[in-house]
Amino acid sequence: AADALDVPDNKLGFVYSGVSAAGYFQTAGSAPVSIPGAFGSVSALEVPATELVRGETSELKFMVRNTQEHLGFAPKVVLTAPEGTTFPEQATASSRYKATTADGWLVWDGYDLKEGVVSNDGKTLTLDNSDHGITAVADRDYEYTVKVETAADALDVPDNKLGFVYSGVSSAGNFQTAGSAPVSIPGALGSVSALEVPATELVRGETSELKFMVRNT
Repeated sequence: AADALDVPDNKLGFVYSGVSAAGYFQTAGSAPVSIPGAFGSVSALEVPATELVRGETSELKFMVRNTQEHLGFAPKVVLTAPEGTTFPEQATASSRYKATTADGWLVWDGYDLKEGVVSNDGKTLTLDNSDHGITAVADRDYEYTVKVETAADALDVPDNKLGFVYSGVSSAGNFQTAGSAPVSIPGALGSVSALEVPATELVRGETSELKFMVRNT
């Protein structure tokens, strides 16, 4: 369908059975599918990167924009924790909102995401407002805040981020968007540290050797 949602664990299911000279046979299986891509009036917005601290709980923010009025606006959000982090148990994601042309944020708890469930060993957080539909006016930005716990030995991997899929239904039709919030985990880790080395003069047009050093204690 033109407004089909990308639901978790979506698949083609089948039962294959019959008869032959050797007797009856039967098996059941499935073929997984996904329906990626954004549609509807909701889109993900970029947010600044957040520095996480090893061994601590941090707040991460993500944002979406809605450009159409909705009655019965009921988003469901599936979030994926950044590498090196997990979601602690949390029932809600607090929210704030503003007009797309405004600078100041406002707060109304009716926009909060509810019914939080942590799964997949803390790597997935699902928030579901299916039973909490509201009226959402057009041209509004929504910012949500969730918590993550960073492992004491988490590595600072490239392109690390909080990922999310924001989808749902309303009187104006289905909507879906996917986005992310970048994170970093700075600072030295473990018994290895970088050492300073003398500067090297490079020669234009030539291949040069560069040295770097680390110390393990």
